[in-house]
Amino acid sequence: MCQGNIGIFRGFVYKNGYKIPLIEINGNISEIPLPITKDVKFGDRIMVYNSYNFEYEFEPLELKHKLLDVISAIKEKLSKLRALNSHAVYLGE
Repeated sequence: MCQGNIGIFRGFVYKNGYKIPLIEINGNISEIPLPITKDVKFGDRIMVYNSYNFEYEFEPLELKHKLLDVISAIKEKLSKLRALNSHAVYLGE
């Protein structure tokens, strides 16, 4: 079981191209990498769970590289489809 605290959302800080929420807990403002929904506004209270007993930590994803890999895979498949289509024969009525 994990425990948590009530935190107050104080905005974002940008680090290495990532938006990291600033959360105030017990008067201290900390950078806490947790998901913030679009409807949370400055000053809203949010629940922050203590995850010190878990065996993982949050790491930012390199989405740009993953997206480029997906785009190149799509381009490769499209070029194969075009090559296949140029050799196709229409067997219509």
